[in-house]
Amino acid sequence: MRSRWLGIAAALLAVIISIVLWPKLPPELVTHWNPRGDPDGSSSRVWAVVAGPAIILGLTLLLQVLPRIDPWRENYARFADLYWLVMNGLLLCVLVLHVAVLAAGAGAGVSVQRVSAGGLAVLMLVLGNSMGRLRRNWFMGVRTPWTLDSPDVWRRTHRVAAWLFVGAGILTGGAALIPRINPLVVGFVAVIVAALGSAALSLVFWLQERRS
Repeated sequence: MRSRWLGIAAALLAVIISIVLWPKLPPELVTHWNPRGDPDGSSSRVWAVVAGPAIILGLTLLLQVLPRIDPWRENYARFADLYWLVMNGLLLCVLVLHVAVLAAGAGAGVSVQRVSAGGLAVLMLVLGNSMGRLRRNWFMGVRTPWTLDSPDVWRRTHRVAAWLFVGAGILTGGAALIPRINPLVVGFVAVIVAALGSAALSLVFWLQERRS
């Protein structure tokens, strides 16, 4: 999970699965759903097959570049394993979503919403468990003017944010297992609350630091 090139393997796996499922796919696949879970958008079979591997490959290359252009790139040596653990989790979530969309299009009866919510839950749990050990950077974590201004505010904010994002992951994962509940709505609300709460706390910690 900490390999810098896991995304290449994920993209290749996405291509293989796409080739296997191609004969079973209709000319048009549902690729978008509204908040109620009803289909409201579709794509051609070609685009649905190509999009997943292309996104995974593009993200893999981008994630290689980001640490090199970060003004605090020297900090990455202190949390490189965590960076790739979380980012590889993101790439695997894209792979799972790609497979779920194709499987649903092939008539497998897969709930793309619940699969997506499950992936989001796992990603939030991984991110939450990693946050306390992140160091200041411009691309990962709670990046507000106040966390980027002060190493102590960054540290305090991420210790609390870790619990908020773990809680968001637990709520999202639980919602994915409960029928008649839209798990993606629960997930998005939980993530927004965790993100806004973390940002607000960073301001509070920064003000406390200035007063002292």
